[in-house]
Amino acid sequence: RAIGAPLGYVIAQPTAPRSALGPSWTPATDDPKVWAAMNDLRRAFAIDPKRVHLTGFSQGGAMTWRFTCRHADELASVAPIASADAQTLSSNSPPFRLDCPFTPTERPSRPIPVLQMHGTLDGLVPIAKGEQQRDAALAAWGLSNPNVIGSGADFTHTRYTGPNGLTYEYLVHSWQAP
Repeated sequence: RAIGAPLGYVIAQPTAPRSALGPSWTPATDDPKVWAAMNDLRRAFAIDPKRVHLTGFSQGGAMTWRFTCRHADELASVAPIASADAQTLSSNSPPFRLDCPFTPTERPSRPIPVLQMHGTLDGLVPIAKGEQQRDAALAAWGLSNPNVIGSGADFTHTRYTGPNGLTYEYLVHSWQAP
């Protein structure tokens, strides 16, 4: 927010409503409210729909995937981070329920650029869930040609491309908060 606002970006950072376990999104009731607020901002600030980018961490990452599935035609790109579905802890255990399953009935209306990030040491959401979500998107959009564009002892950044220039980037890391 501190960097974007002076450059003319409109930054919205919704916070999940409080629950007994802390802030938590309820997709059925909160997703429509957050999407409506985004649309209000787009109209109020005359934001070009080709410049709407969405990101979120944990439950926000799950919301980012759900919005990708439902509103890809109104998004320029997305960056889901460590996507966690807070509905039940079992949803973060195999078999995983994906936030955007890329099925014939639940999939984005069009492919859009994605930067997905996930940690190998995530104690709540296993890396396998992130990999399964990535693999579903890659298969549905026909993306291949993995190219490692950066790596180190604790991260790998891979770019997948499609014939039309679409990119899907996947950053996996072993970083932890102190």
